[in-house]
This record gives sequence, structure tokens and C-alpha cells, in this order.
Amino acid sequence: MRALSWLFLLFIAGCQTNSHPLSSKEKAANESLAKAAYKLKKETSLRPFGTSAQMMHQIEMLGLAFQYRDPIDLEKGRKLLVLAVNTLVETVNATPDIHQYLSHDPFLPQNARVTIFIQNTHGQEPEFGKLSIIRAKRGNLEYDIRDLESPCHLKTIFTETYEEAVQRLKSQESLPLRSIIE
Repeated sequence: MRALSWLFLLFIAGCQTNSHPLSSKEKAANESLAKAAYKLKKETSLRPFGTSAQMMHQIEMLGLAFQYRDPIDLEKGRKLLVLAVNTLVETVNATPDIHQYLSHDPFLPQNARVTIFIQNTHGQEPEFGKLSIIRAKRGNLEYDIRDLESPCHLKTIFTETYEEAVQRLKSQESLPLRSIIE
């Protein structure tokens, strides 16, 4: 019983963090990320589960990670990525408290990072040869499949710039982007 008590105390002590109060910059970044994630969750089937930021001095990059539980093709992946990047960029630019901390004002798609992990409807990895991870980073969109022959089982099958993706969407669709995703 005594060992169990010590174990419990160690667990409680390990759960307590020596966190510091958030700076105004961190609060503004968190607010923007939370608003964008909530909006995307509400409008799409994207399930938010992570954030990222590069902001040692000024905010250089803000990012969101999502799960998407439905196999998709490259076209739908492109639509999801562009929608997510646009939502993040619009949200950051609409947050007044963040502008003083941005390294580039306005915040641009090149400053946004979005990663979407694709799963089947049961939350498992997709089959080999199917899209597994799609991402937007530094103004480029990348599409990875599960590949049995790759050492890490991921292989980038297509890369395009954000601008190329937007042009492809504009040339292929006459519907607004948000209605295409639904």
C-alpha cells in the first residue's frame, strides 16, 4: 500500500507543470489558431488535433493539424488544403491583437502550415497506394500515399504551389470552394 501511495504522489507531481504565463503574442496566436480550427471543424469533417508555431521573435508561421476520416483523392485533398489555408490566413488577419507580432503583415498562405492525416471511416490508416497525409507548408502543397516500397511507407506523389492549386480549383469548379467540400 505504501508503494502505491508513493506511486500516486509521483504521478501527481509529474502532472503538475511549471508553466509560465502566456505572453500577449502567444495568447494572440492561440486565439487565431483556435478560431480557425473551430471554424473548419464546424464547416467540414476535419477533426482538429494539433497546432504548431514558429515565433521566437515575431510570428513567422502558424499551423494546424487535422484528421480526416474518409478516403479522398488528390482533387478533394487540394480543396481541403486550400480551404484550410484560406481559413487560417483569414482568421489570423482578422485578429487585431496579432498584427503587431507578425513578421509579415498581412499573414500570407506561405506563413500557414496545415497537415491533414487521412484515415478510413474507422480511424485506421488508409490502404497502401491511397492518400495518407496531405500538407501545406511554405506555400507548397504535398500529397503523400502509403507506399509499401518506401522505407517510411510514405511517398510524395504530387507537389504544387499554393497558387497553382488555387488556379486549378478556379479552372475546374464554378461553385464556391466551401460548397465543394460539403
